[in-house]
Amino acid sequence: MREQGCPICESDRSDLFFSIDRQPVTIGVLYPDPESARQCAMGDLQLVYCRSCGFIFNRAFNPADMDYTEEYDNSLHFSPTYQDYARSTAQGLIDRYQLRNKNVIEIGCGKGDFLVQFCEMGNNKGVGFDPSYAGPRTESPAIDQIEFIREYYDATTGKGYPADLICSRYVLEHVPQPVQFLSGLCSAFADGVEPVLFFEVPNAHDILSQLSVFGIIYEHCSNFGANALQNCFSRAGFKMLRQESTYQNQFLTIESRWSGKPADPAEGLETGELEETGRLVAAFGEEFRKKTDGWKETLERFEHEGRRVVMWGAGAKGVGFTNMLGIHQQIEYMVDINPNKQGKCLAGTGQRIVPPEFLSEVKPDVIILMNEIYAAEIRKVTDGLGLKVEFLAA
Repeated sequence: MREQGCPICESDRSDLFFSIDRQPVTIGVLYPDPESARQCAMGDLQLVYCRSCGFIFNRAFNPADMDYTEEYDNSLHFSPTYQDYARSTAQGLIDRYQLRNKNVIEIGCGKGDFLVQFCEMGNNKGVGFDPSYAGPRTESPAIDQIEFIREYYDATTGKGYPADLICSRYVLEHVPQPVQFLSGLCSAFADGVEPVLFFEVPNAHDILSQLSVFGIIYEHCSNFGANALQNCFSRAGFKMLRQESTYQNQFLTIESRWSGKPADPAEGLETGELEETGRLVAAFGEEFRKKTDGWKETLERFEHEGRRVVMWGAGAKGVGFTNMLGIHQQIEYMVDINPNKQGKCLAGTGQRIVPPEFLSEVKPDVIILMNEIYAAEIRKVTDGLGLKVEFLAA
């Protein structure tokens, strides 16, 4: 368990503002049957807010709980909506930093989708680090230009690999000591080379302001708003080049270079954001209760009316939704377009994950969207299946 002092600014001005027990420790590991899914490892959430820098962390997080193997899969790249976003992200980096015919490292590359795309678009050479990498699953002319290493990236494993860009997407939120992690990266830099760093994380401010409560999961032990993310990098000795809120404010990105001089804890902080985040944090517990109570009442009404309900999106929000609400037999199926998830069961509650075509057999009355950003592409699929359903956003 973490100490209550802030892992970024080391302040003791931190307050516990939200807790919930027994949530799945990983959302990317699925199970062959409902029984084993319901016996998955569980952990507690005790979210602490730092009033000095805005960082939010789970003080109950235990790094020993995490084991990212080849079974772990939370890829978003099967979605056309997300593919467009990833392509735009890659193109922006390539254009801004002239990353063509260069060397690229991705920390936490997952199944390699983004790295393959990035190397293909810029004719770059790539090295991907991730213990969950399971071998190539896309055909690309760039695949021979990429080396995948099934290990975590650190000063030892990364030594000797030159890089003009080091990117890491949806990794830093899994790291309990993010400043320490970032400051250690420079020891692996090749002599005379100071790469651009590109990191992307979920936007904690969006979760609070939009009450996207089901996006809060155990393995996301570190939660960043714009203030906290910038402060984390500056404290680790990096100067910010660019920061942006993306994907309808669901993600934050930051681009930086090594400066060699850790900044003062309060440098660059926007007090307006701190004050707003403080207000959101203070109200969060009660707003969470209202939202979860509202969903329980809605699902009970659907059950009473005999309406058949399915969910769409077997990712972080899907796991959070079913487990925070304690949904078991009430909803039987979770739809997901990732074929590697289909046929398996959701951690904690055991819903069977099915392909969209299965809905022709189920004929649902209601589809609950775990992420409304995919509504247009989902409606296109259901229209193609001839389904007339009501859509609700989780």
